[in-house]
Amino acid sequence: MNEFSRIDDVADAQAARPEKADQFEARLLWTSEHPMSPGRQYLMKHDCREVMATITDMKYRQDTSAGPHLAAKTLMRSGACQATCRLIHAANR
Repeated sequence: MNEFSRIDDVADAQAARPEKADQFEARLLWTSEHPMSPGRQYLMKHDCREVMATITDMKYRQDTSAGPHLAAKTLMRSGACQATCRLIHAANR
């Protein structure tokens, strides 16, 4: 491997990095005893980071047994949904 191919490998790895965004779609598993309602602010945990986020839109909920997609306005404990989230503030950047 010559010096130029190593530089190309580094450039390719940097180009493949994900972009930063403050809004994204995700599959969520709700663990709170209080129902989740779109429009409210929540503390979202991912790995060792905590961020404030708003669930802007719940596309659908789905039974944890991989059942059909169901319309819903709230999500109860142990429920799963596909939702659009908007980050408000990163607590541990």
